[in-house]
Amino acid sequence: MRTDVSSFSEQNLSNATRVVGEILEPLKLPFLGTPLARLFGAYRFRTWNGSLGEQDIYSAYGASLEKQASLPNFGKLESSYFWRAGIGNYQSNDFISGNNESNNFADLWRANFYGAIRANWPLWSGKALPLTSEGAYRYSGVAIVPGLSLNFVPFLNLSAYGSGKSQNLVGISGGPVITLGHFNKPMFDYTRLSLFGSLAAKSGDSPFAFDRYVDTATLGVGLTQQLVGPLVLDGAVSYNVAGNSGYYGDVTNSYVELRWQRRAYEFGFYYSPYTGIGGIRVKLNDFGFRGTGLPFVPYEPTTGVVLGP
Repeated sequence: MRTDVSSFSEQNLSNATRVVGEILEPLKLPFLGTPLARLFGAYRFRTWNGSLGEQDIYSAYGASLEKQASLPNFGKLESSYFWRAGIGNYQSNDFISGNNESNNFADLWRANFYGAIRANWPLWSGKALPLTSEGAYRYSGVAIVPGLSLNFVPFLNLSAYGSGKSQNLVGISGGPVITLGHFNKPMFDYTRLSLFGSLAAKSGDSPFAFDRYVDTATLGVGLTQQLVGPLVLDGAVSYNVAGNSGYYGDVTNSYVELRWQRRAYEFGFYYSPYTGIGGIRVKLNDFGFRGTGLPFVPYEPTTGVVLGP
C-alpha cells in the first residue's frame, strides 16, 4: 500500500490524501500456466496520460490477471511477451475535447485487455572490458557493451465500458539504440542514444480522460552521457506527431537526471518538466550476499530452506 498525505488540516484531509493498494498472488490455471492475480484499490490516484497531462482517478477497485515470459530466440532476435486482462469500477473525470480540466464525473465499469511482444534485434555488438573492478565495473554494476540494436513492441489494447462505448488499439512502438564506449575512461567514454516512437490505429474512444488515447503517433529521443568520471547526464523527451489529433506538437513525456554512478550505488537528482515532479534517487546494488567466504568463514551453497522473501 502507498499513501500520500499533503495536508493534515481536518477540512482538507480527504482531498489531500491519496491511497493505492494491491494484493498479488500467483495462480496455477489450466491453459494459462502461472499468471499473477492482482486485487487493487485506489483513492484519488494521480496518473499522466500523454498529451492530456495529469489526470485524477477519484476511486477505483477491481481485479486482473497478467503474465510475462520469454519466447524462443529466433537467431539473434530475443523476445518476450506480456499480457494483462482485468475489470474494475472507476470514478473519474470524463473527456471533453480541448478541455482537460473537465468537472463532469463518470462512474463506470471498465474491462480491458493489453498484450505486447517485446523484441530486441542486435545489429552490431562489440566486446565488454574485463569483468573486474578496474575494468567493466569501474563505474557501473553492469558491463557496458558497445553496440547497435533495434527494439520494437507490437501491441494490442482493447477496452469496453459500462456505458456501451469501447476503445480498441493496435500498434507498434520502439526504435534504434546505439551504445558507444565502455564507461571506464575519465571523460566521455559512455554514450547511449535512443530514438523511439509509436504508431497506432484506433477505433472508438474512451469516455474517461485518464485512458483516452490521443497520441496515436509519437516521436522521441533519449540520451545518457558520461561527463566526468562517475558523473552522468540522463534525459529523454517525446512529442505527439499525430497531425489529426488536435494535440500535435505537445510533449507526451520528459525527464532529466544528473547522476553520480558507481558499481555498488547510484545517487541522482531528477526532474520531469512534463509532470512537474523532481526528487532524489538512490539505488544500491549487490544485495545477493551469501556469506563472507574464505579466508574468514568457509561457505558453500546448499539446497536447504532459505528464510525470507
